[in-house]
Amino acid sequence: MYITGGIGASRKHEAFADDYALPNDGYCESCAACGLADFAHRMLMLNADARSADILERVLYNAVLHGIALDGKSFYYRNPPHDANHPRGNNWCCCPPTLSRTVLKLGKYIYTYDAGSIYVNLYAAGETDIALPENTVTIIQQTDYPWDGKVRIIVNPETQTNLSINLRIPGWCRKAQLKLNGAEFKQFALHKGYVTIKRQWQENDTLELDLAMPVDRIEAHPNVKADTGLVAIQRGPIVYGLEALDNNGKLDLTLPAELHFETEYRPEFLGGVAVIKGKSADNRTFTAIPFYVLANRKKSSQIVWLPQEGKIENPAVWQDKLYRRLDPGALTR
Repeated sequence: MYITGGIGASRKHEAFADDYALPNDGYCESCAACGLADFAHRMLMLNADARSADILERVLYNAVLHGIALDGKSFYYRNPPHDANHPRGNNWCCCPPTLSRTVLKLGKYIYTYDAGSIYVNLYAAGETDIALPENTVTIIQQTDYPWDGKVRIIVNPETQTNLSINLRIPGWCRKAQLKLNGAEFKQFALHKGYVTIKRQWQENDTLELDLAMPVDRIEAHPNVKADTGLVAIQRGPIVYGLEALDNNGKLDLTLPAELHFETEYRPEFLGGVAVIKGKSADNRTFTAIPFYVLANRKKSSQIVWLPQEGKIENPAVWQDKLYRRLDPGALTR
């Protein structure tokens, strides 16, 4: 699996390749991402393990959304991490309806439940009614997730009820705070990636979850030769990439070993996204945007994996290989 949740690296038969063969111009068909989301959900239903929800979240927020233009009128068949002037289109075959029905299944993905437990798998503002055998419980989420890690969950059972509510602590999160009706949990244990609050719930009981969401640099598995010496940028569940349009038409950047990131939420930009800014090793300012909004403006090149000082002996050699694969003219249009 790619860091974006894309799968199926081989153009031949749109298939998996050898172990750890993840070239950054790989195939990553949109329908394959939708299949992975559905598979992760089915595994979650079987094992109630947050690792399955982590995969579900990664593929939904990155590979699946990347397949659909922001205006909903054009699509991608392929979703490689690195691309050059690949126009959206594809309004006629399998990917548009498969992407649409995957997004429309979001309500089934957010919550799962059994007779005595409710699992909150994904965080998204909204309201739902969950019909348990002896009670109906209304759950209200108030949050700006994934741009902010603060989530407020209001629990409204029809009548007071003993119930376990299980909140997923994402695998990417290294620090979380939790409050119940204003009182902070000094410590809490996780079981399969969920924190369980079992009690008698009554109207307007409120949980407040605060998930630390710093900008992280991610390394690929060392067996992924295509990403040797490279890092990707991720914040919360969102994988970021650089688009030439935001970086003076160039993507020949090397990150310094020590790097300070700045995050800024722009409500009017690309439907409302948080952008990340930093400075390259040669002191050039760069801007990274979420992978899923790449290629929603003019034709442009995009890149997810970047060289970093100290991780690759000669970043220029890697960049030369990249630019021979991408169309050099595309980087300056």
